[in-house]
This record gives sequence, structure tokens and C-alpha cells, in this order.
Amino acid sequence: MTTRAIAHAYYDAHEKTGIQPVVKIMIPLVATVSEYLQQVHIIDREMHAAYLARRHTLRFAKDHFESRLAKEREFELDYHPFEVGCMLETPRSCLIAKNLIGIEDAGQENFPLRASFFSFGTNDLTQMVFGYSRDDSQFFQAYEREKVALVDPFEVLDVDGVGRLIKIALDETAGRAVRYSACGEQAAEPKSIEFFVRNNIDAVSCSAFRVLGARLAVAKAQIRVQDDEKEEEKGKEKE
Repeated sequence: MTTRAIAHAYYDAHEKTGIQPVVKIMIPLVATVSEYLQQVHIIDREMHAAYLARRHTLRFAKDHFESRLAKEREFELDYHPFEVGCMLETPRSCLIAKNLIGIEDAGQENFPLRASFFSFGTNDLTQMVFGYSRDDSQFFQAYEREKVALVDPFEVLDVDGVGRLIKIALDETAGRAVRYSACGEQAAEPKSIEFFVRNNIDAVSCSAFRVLGARLAVAKAQIRVQDDEKEEEKGKEKE
């Protein structure tokens, strides 16, 4: 139902404007390749069914309205599918990321079904790595009071545990045509953002009221990374 609504919204916009919106659908809570494939085949079938239902009106729009559009806009009569990605929010999904982008299965009209982007879901990833419930985290006040834990991992990314899983996924998929992002409350926290920037994660997503702070933290982290790279180059020159 959700995919069907997305598909028809895409064709509604395309028929009215000639613009081809970029449709990105992300599959959450994946732990195995077979789970991902089961969902992506359903999505592909629904997207293609919407295309078959709408291609006649697309052809009518092309014949009668395309001449009125700007030169850079045109109606696409071929199957214009979606980009599909995966939310890496279980520990196992980070460990099999390379398999998710190596899938050779094809969908309708030979559309490749491999994941083309990843988002690291830091909230659920933290819950599963620590075995803590984010919805029942009052016990953490006692942890902090008794110095069992000095930092709340739901506020600041746990670099040694959660961060290590993220780096495994990044390292094993490096050099492939895949984009990365991070989402969750840690995605707006400055120390966590610096970890993401240093590891070449392309974007962060967080609560709306934290967006401005996150943008500022990203800018500061980028400056620090550039400064560190310059210092490293100077050190090499002296050697």
C-alpha cells in the first residue's frame, strides 16, 4: 500500500510537470539478505504495476503537453523505477553490508535490486549492541551516578562498539557506488557528527529542531578534518 501510494504520487507529479522526481525507498530492520530481497521484490512489483497502469496517460501527456515544457523537462515513457537502500540498524546488517550491495538479482525490466544507499540507524543499533531499551533508559541515571557509565550512548555515539560496526560496513563497501547517511539522536550530537564526517558519511538526519545545530556541527567538523589533513601533509613534507 505504501509503495503503491509513492508510485502514483511519482506519476502524478511527472504527468503534471514533466519533472522526474527521485524516488528513494529504504528497507528497515534487515538482518539477512533474504529479508531484504523479500521486501525489495514486493516494492519492485508494486512500482512496476503502477507504471503499467499509468504509461498510457504518460504517452498522452507526451504527445499533447511536452511541447509546452521547458527544454530540460520531458515525459519518460520507459520504466523509471526507484532507488532502493537499506537501513543498517541491526548489528548483523552492518556485517553483511557488502552482500547487500553485491546482490545480482534483477527485478522488472532488469532493474537491479542491490542496495544503492545505506543509512545507519544509530538509535536501534545502540539498543541492540548494548541490550538496553531506549524507551526505558531511566536506569541509566543510576549508571551515571555510580560511574558505571560516563556517557549516555543514546546521546553520544559509542565509537568503540556501535562505531566499530559502522566502520566495518564502511570499510567492506568502500569504493562501491553507494551513498551513506546516519540518522538518530546521535546524528545531531557534535562529537558523533565528527565521527561521521571523518568516516566520509555523506549526510545526517535528526529531529527537526536539531537540524540547525547539526549543520553547524558538520561545518565545524569539516574544518577540523581539513586542518588535520593540512597538518599531516606538513609533517610528511618535513620528513
